[in-house]
Amino acid sequence: MVKRIFDDAAFRAGVKLFNHGDYFAAHEAWEELWLSASGDTRHFLQGLIQWAIALYHFQRGNLNGARKLFHSGDALLTPLAPAWQGVCVAALRQDMASFLAEVSHGGEHDPVANTPRHGESLRQKPMIRRAS
Repeated sequence: MVKRIFDDAAFRAGVKLFNHGDYFAAHEAWEELWLSASGDTRHFLQGLIQWAIALYHFQRGNLNGARKLFHSGDALLTPLAPAWQGVCVAALRQDMASFLAEVSHGGEHDPVANTPRHGESLRQKPMIRRAS
C-alpha cells in the first residue's frame, strides 16, 4: 500500500499549525519533509510552504510578498489532481484564491483578523483538509 501524505505525522502537525494560523511554524514543520521528498510530493510540499510563508507575510503587512508567494505556490499545486494523496487540493486552491482576491480588493486590513483561519467563509472548515 502506498503511503499517503496525510499518513505522515509531521505533515499532519504542519496542517494543524497552518489551520490554526501559525503559518511560520507550519512552514518549519514541512521543511524537513520537503528536503527529503521528490517528484509531485516535493512540489506539493514546496507549494504549501510557499503559501504558509505568503500568509505569514500577509500577517506582517507585506501584501506584495504574499501575492508573489501565492502565485509561485499556486503554480506548483495547479498540476496536481483535485484530491491528491488524500488532500483536497482543489478546495485549498479555491480558498487561497478567494482570500487573495478579498484582501487585494479591500482597504485597510487587520493582518490577523483577515487570515483565512479567521475569514467569515472559512470559520466552519479548515483550509487544508482530507479528501473524501
